[in-house]
Amino acid sequence: MEDFINLPTISTSMTPDFVDSKTCRQWLALLPMINVPQAHFELLEALVKFNRAEIPALDRLKALEMLREPASYLNDANAKRYIGRSLPMTSGERDIWQANVQLWRVMANGYKHCLKAAVDGDETVTEYTALSNQRSLRYLGLALREYAMACQEIPQELWEDLHGMYRVAERGHSLRAVKDSMNNQAQASSCTAVYVQALLLDVAKPSGSSAKHLLWIEKLLDRWSSYVTVHNEPPASTPTKIMVDTGGSGILYQEKELKGAARYLDTSQLAKSLSKRIKLLRMGETPTQLGLGDEFPGEVCEPLLLTCFQQWCKGGEERNYQRRPIKGSVEMALTMPAIHYFISGVPFDQPAKPHEIKGQSIEAFQIFGHSVESAVKTVATGVGFPAERWEVFDQSAMGYGLSKTAGTGERVQQNQLVGIRTEDGGDMLVGMFRWLIQTLDGRLLVGIRMMPGIPKAVSVRATGLSPSGANMFVQALLLPGLAALRSEMSLLLPPGWFRQSRILEMNQDDKLRRVKLLSLLDRGSDFERISFETLPDRSAP
Repeated sequence: MEDFINLPTISTSMTPDFVDSKTCRQWLALLPMINVPQAHFELLEALVKFNRAEIPALDRLKALEMLREPASYLNDANAKRYIGRSLPMTSGERDIWQANVQLWRVMANGYKHCLKAAVDGDETVTEYTALSNQRSLRYLGLALREYAMACQEIPQELWEDLHGMYRVAERGHSLRAVKDSMNNQAQASSCTAVYVQALLLDVAKPSGSSAKHLLWIEKLLDRWSSYVTVHNEPPASTPTKIMVDTGGSGILYQEKELKGAARYLDTSQLAKSLSKRIKLLRMGETPTQLGLGDEFPGEVCEPLLLTCFQQWCKGGEERNYQRRPIKGSVEMALTMPAIHYFISGVPFDQPAKPHEIKGQSIEAFQIFGHSVESAVKTVATGVGFPAERWEVFDQSAMGYGLSKTAGTGERVQQNQLVGIRTEDGGDMLVGMFRWLIQTLDGRLLVGIRMMPGIPKAVSVRATGLSPSGANMFVQALLLPGLAALRSEMSLLLPPGWFRQSRILEMNQDDKLRRVKLLSLLDRGSDFERISFETLPDRSAP
């Protein structure tokens, strides 16, 4: 059957570790769950053999249901070893990720065996047709999610597998309710619900969302996906044609000839639910009161829901600045010290020497024979800051799309600070990585959101107890205020420096002034952007 792609061939010579629910329970009792890598390896190996063995369909189904919880636990524990890490993955991280993807897929294949037996007329599993189909779609959706969690491009073959399983569901059981113990948000699920969930999660900007945000959205979709219906023709109830190419990848937003392969999503009910929650969040209700959980405060939930609303109900992301394809390259600096160096043109040094040695400096003299300040100077002047060359594939007024061969240069991370200088050799500007994805052909693609204004290299130190524990100046960047862009003057500081009303000394061009921190404007993986005000000079009459 053409829709059952990647279904392992049955071999009568295969000897599995278990053949029914009883032997599966006995085998699970010996699985070393406390040792996640070992248990994951043994479960994956056992399932690969299980899927190739000749086993009665009902016995296969019962064993698979028993394996759902340990498979989920082991994959979730394994994922902590690579999600949220820099790209490209290390070889070890990639091996763990690939094992997770494979475990979801072999679970899907096990249920596909049961589904095919039901479709082919096996009366022992006929009543479980919808359940087997729902489970196969669920695990293929989890495999898609695993690609998103690791910021990896999804192969076309995986999309074809998902669409193929949904076409089987369309033969008469796509909306049939089934219980799903792994869904804590809804009493019942269906083939359509889990299919829609996979599609919507894919367009919720996974490469630009943190793993925590993505898992939060997925949990909400356990309930919300049932609000969406799928049609062969554009539904009259919604003006936005959110279309799926069942012969291609995920959601499309533009009409095109698909020759029977098109499916249309009616998200009008979902739009009402999202709109209501966004409005109530703005009125001060808490996420918990609105059924959004307690993982994030309202100020985090609202922009996430707005992004989802735009993607799921309004036909895609709205851009303030249109991107245009271009060719060229840029020079990139990837740390605050490196950016500071390229802007200032000189190695960083302490702008003022203390007149007396105190605290940690005394301890440093006693132990090392020199002060902390002199040690820092030696390190700072001896460190080189190589710049990387990245290719440009598109650009907007406030952003870039860049690429390079994965594995060359430094690893990069979402929301990391970055300095950009164009080929014409102008000023270095600063931005942050908004999204990253590694392609199947070994390229690393990133989207950069630039911060307004030409940055100046400055340094700061705390007037009280400093976050670093030493009363020393550290590199920082000063961004000017731009009224046209409604952007206020701000400082880019290392993480952990913001505290409202904290007083700092800022050195710019060997001139000291006192500033008071006002509000946190942005937080990245390695920086904080903070608004401030300049305080009067205490020595002034």
